[in-house]
This record gives sequence, C-alpha cells and structure tokens, in this order.
Amino acid sequence: MQESLEPEAGIGEELVEQGPETEVPFNDGSNLYDILYGNLQKKASYPAVIYYGRRVTYFQLISWVGSFAAELSSRFKIQKGDRIAISLPNSPQFIISFFAIMKIGAVLVPLNTGQNAADFVKKLEILHIKGLITHAQGYTLLREAVNESMFVIVTRVQDFMPFEKASKITFFDSTWGKVKWGGNVYPFSDFIFGNGGAGIAIKPDDDVAIIQLTGVSLPNLQAVTLTHSNILSALSQASEVFSITGKHSIVACTTPFSIPYGYLFGFLLPMNSGHPVLVFHDNHDSRTIAKMCRKIGADIMVGHPWIFSKLLLNKSNSRYLKKISIYISGTDTMSISLASAIIDGMKGKLLQVYGFSETTGISHYRWVEDLQQPANTLGFPFKETICRAVDQTTGEEVKTGEKGELLIDGPQKARKYLFTIIGEEDNFAGGWFHTSDIVMATQEGSYTLVEKLRDVIISNAIPVFPNEIEAVINRFPEVSESAVIGTKDGNSGESIKAFIVTKDGTASCQKRLIKYLNDNLAEYQRPHFYEFRQELPKSMTGKIIKRILIEEAIRNSDG
Repeated sequence: MQESLEPEAGIGEELVEQGPETEVPFNDGSNLYDILYGNLQKKASYPAVIYYGRRVTYFQLISWVGSFAAELSSRFKIQKGDRIAISLPNSPQFIISFFAIMKIGAVLVPLNTGQNAADFVKKLEILHIKGLITHAQGYTLLREAVNESMFVIVTRVQDFMPFEKASKITFFDSTWGKVKWGGNVYPFSDFIFGNGGAGIAIKPDDDVAIIQLTGVSLPNLQAVTLTHSNILSALSQASEVFSITGKHSIVACTTPFSIPYGYLFGFLLPMNSGHPVLVFHDNHDSRTIAKMCRKIGADIMVGHPWIFSKLLLNKSNSRYLKKISIYISGTDTMSISLASAIIDGMKGKLLQVYGFSETTGISHYRWVEDLQQPANTLGFPFKETICRAVDQTTGEEVKTGEKGELLIDGPQKARKYLFTIIGEEDNFAGGWFHTSDIVMATQEGSYTLVEKLRDVIISNAIPVFPNEIEAVINRFPEVSESAVIGTKDGNSGESIKAFIVTKDGTASCQKRLIKYLNDNLAEYQRPHFYEFRQELPKSMTGKIIKRILIEEAIRNSDG
C-alpha cells in the first residue's frame, strides 16, 4: 500500500524566514511550464504549495514535475498534442500534473470530479483521451469508464498532507483498497521520484495547451482549445491589474483549478511571482478553510461568491480571516451585501473578475470601491481586450447607454469551438466572441450586465445547462414536462430550481423522482428546490416561458 507523503519539517508548521526576498519578473516564455521553472534559481527553497500545513518548495515541485513529465513520455510514449484528462480536486497532484503535461507539449483536458459515469465514458471516447489522472474516490466510481488502451494514474486526496491529517482521512477512506492495480492502472507516487528530462519545443500561438469544456455534459458537449499564448496573454493582462507585492504574501485558492479563472488566478498568477499557494481539496469545508488561512497566514484569497458567502457571512468563520487584505472574486457578479461584508466588514479590498471559458476566464474587472454601483457592474475590459455592444438584429454597434450584445476580442480569446452546441456555431463569427450577454457601456468605458441570454446556471462556480437536467427529468415515467431555472441564492450565487408537471397533477412521486435524479445526474446538476405545478407558462406557440418563472422566483425572494 502506498505511504502518505510526510512533511519534511513538522506538521502544520508555519512559514519561516527564508532569507532576503528576490523579485521574480513576469515570465513571458512561450511554454506555460516556464512559469514554474523560472522560480528554480531565485525561489528554489521557498514554499510553492501549502497543503493543509504541508509545505512543498519550488525545488521539490520542479523536481516532481520533471520526473512526472519524463515518466509520461517514456512509459506511455506521450507525444506533443496527445490528450490527457485530469479529474482531480484542488491538490498538489493537480498542479504537478498540470505543469508536467505542459512541459512535454501534451494537451490537458480538465474534467469535473463529480461526473456522471455514463457521461464520463462518452467524453473520454469523443475527446480521444490517451490517459486519465484521478483520485481513488473518483476511480472507484468511474473505473468502468476506462478501457485498456488508456492509462490511469490514481492518487489520494490525503497524499501530500501532513501525516496526522492524512492518517485521519485514511482511517475512514476505503477507496484505495478497491483500486485494481496492474495492467494500465498505476499509483501516482511511482511517477514523481525519478529523473527529469528535457521539455518539448512548442509554437505558443498554434499549439493547444488546454481543451476547456464549456458545455460540460452530453448531449451538450462543447469545448474550446486554448493555446499556450491564449493563457499567457490572459496571465499578462491579469498581472497588469493585480500583482502580488507583499514579501511574504500567501494566496489561498478556494475556486476549482479545473476552470480558467481557477488555474489563472489560483496558481499561475502567484507562481509567476514566486509566491506560495494555499490549497484545499474541499471548498465546501468553509470552517477548515478559514482556520487554515489564519494558521498559515494567508493574506490574499481567490474565490467566487458562493464560497465567500459561506466564509464571510458566518461570524464563526469570518473571525479567522482578519489577515486577508485582498479578495479576488470570479465566475459571476457579487451582491452588494456580500461586497459590503468584504469592504466594510473585513476592511478588505475586492477585485471582481468577469469572463468566459472562451476568453480564458477574463474579459472585465473592477476594483469594487463604490457600493452604490449596481451589483451587475462588470467593470472595464482588461488591457488588451476589445469589447463592443451591438444590436442583435442589425449587428451595428449601439450607442453608449443603450443595450446590446457583448462581443469580445483579444489575444486570450479562443479561435473556435472544438465541439459546439446546436445554435451556437456562429459564436465566433467575424473574429469576435459573441457572448449572448446583454450589456450597456458607460461614458467612462465600463460595462454593466443587463441580461444573460445564454441558458446557463452558474452553481458553485460550475456552468450547468438547464436543458440537460430537463431531459433527465422528462424521462421519468410520471413526469409530463419540466422547466429548470437558476435562482439567486442570497449571496451564494445561483441555486437550481425545477418546476415539474406530473401526469396525475400531484407531487406524489417526488421522493421517487429525487432518487431517480440522484442516480442519473452528476452531483452539481441536481436541483436544490422542486416546485410541482398543474401547468407551466407558455407562449402561443407552446414554448415554456422561463422568464415568467424567473420573475416569479425573484418576487417571492423579495417578498
């Protein structure tokens, strides 16, 4: 059985002085791996990752990445352009895998860890995945999805934790013993203690670094290809807006690494300046996050509205976060009350980031200072980002203060979809990304969000497509029809609500329906609320009018 990796110097040990600070300039190399490798000379002995108290130095991380990359190349003959999927929570293993894949010129495909097994099988086939890196809990659920032509590398979330915490998790975790080793299944630890090798020369403007899924479930499998240049450009623009200047700053990341905003601000930005990242595998465990931030001394937090509401609107958690001076929030806009909790309550600075997977996670930003501004204020485009608001009918640019669809161009914009949802084939028409967001521009050049036309719910930072959920609900024998919407959940982002009409007009099947959905939907797709009705509002042509349901939900929440 694989041993847990124990800390080098004490359990949960605080950071110590490491000698005089040496500035690491912005890295403008051609390969994303250069961001990490640039720290070897000046930051080798400094912490790169802190995982529940366990410190991993830049030297260790670079060594492990080098060994992992060399093993991928030699054992599995991975070549430039081969696709490797990662289905891991935030962890040192995710970061090691990320940079190893970049080093050898392969393509990373991040997949959500809460996958429906049947969907997962199809995704691996359609995406032509050559290998999968996952954790034991995920493997036990998804092992039927793996065929013999694909290698699987399995780790545990407790590996790289301090021994004491790892032991507690191991005591209650039986999944490691269920992994069927041999054949094409390998333990993660076999790959990180060997010798490194040379990287692969890439063409940053042409070579794909990441295939990012935007439509995450079948049949709505949609993806964009992001090149090294796309991501490095996004990183450069982000660095123009925010750079880490504190000598001993530590960045706590509570947003999934599997999304562009998560990997961009969660570890690429801190590591680009040689700072450590405090990592949590469970972003639902707000109490542990808060306590660990105080213990380690984190002063910057990267997150999204849902986790910030759990941390800051609960006094038993927020009292541990007094050292956090800068909060970076992405994936969605933030309510005024939550922004006030940060600015007035915690006396912190708040940077709100807005963007899309198609634009590598960034398009607009604002330092939230004036709480009188509407909560749906997106802010200004990033430095190299060009935006237009156009009339959807004529395509002509609208005047300042008028409503129009937001179009985006810039070096971080993907060129096209690898797969696309029917009806969204023209989202990159004319060289612009057509967002389906209706916005208004101000005289100062800032943008305000008016309406999102794209039928997507952002739940806990993950995009969820209502029609995917409706398709599963409507297959239940006792259901006649359904409609799924996103509702604002106070300060927490959006909750999923399902409106259901049954064939007998009653809610008698509710318990059976919920069990059916739990068996057939991924965890992040399951509705939080159900409402059974005799009928749903419809247009003259028989189309369900979701706008009415959304307006009703808003009135009920306000009332």
